[in-house]
Amino acid sequence: MNDRKPSNDPMSQRIISALNHEAENLPPGRIREIRAIREQALQKHKPGATFFPHLVAEKPNMTRKWHTGLAFATAVLAIFVIFLVSTPQQESPLLTADNAFNEQAMTADEIEFYEQLDFYLWLQDVSENHEQLS
Repeated sequence: MNDRKPSNDPMSQRIISALNHEAENLPPGRIREIRAIREQALQKHKPGATFFPHLVAEKPNMTRKWHTGLAFATAVLAIFVIFLVSTPQQESPLLTADNAFNEQAMTADEIEFYEQLDFYLWLQDVSENHEQLS
């Protein structure tokens, strides 16, 4: 019943002996009352009752349901966080001349503009090379 170890001094031994003798002489109805009071006191001090009093139900089955629900919610939350962390972040591709042709349907005027632009870039390269050779 008690986690304490009895003391070995003579006074403690006499007190323990007297209490044990008195407990043996109690009427059976009184012993049942004491046991019922003890059970009520122990029920009030269940583990977890001080931290989560709303989770301790009067019925043991209800407490188990709460624990199962909390465990499930925790698992779902953990999976969701792992999913968010593990998915790679995709960067948006930069718009370049190569993928501009692929991404959009261009009109004839736009195609002609880019062809002329290519010609002018080629002409600039040729003129720079000619100046360097001269």
